[in-house]
Amino acid sequence: MEIIEILYIVLIFFTVIIGSLISILLYKLLKIISVITEIIEVYNEIKQIISFYNQIPKVFFESIKKIFKK
Repeated sequence: MEIIEILYIVLIFFTVIIGSLISILLYKLLKIISVITEIIEVYNEIKQIISFYNQIPKVFFESIKKIFKK
């Protein structure tokens, strides 16, 4: 075996290792991002519910005003 063939095999080996590590890193990053996305979805749902319940007193007082204006 010549030195160039050995260097080529070493280059392929390190390329495979680096590619595997990058794939694992991206997979872990995707898992973290998916958890953050779920948290954001829950936050938006809670925000909508709170917004809905904040409208109840306004609607209630407007209906009372209409009743007393009659």
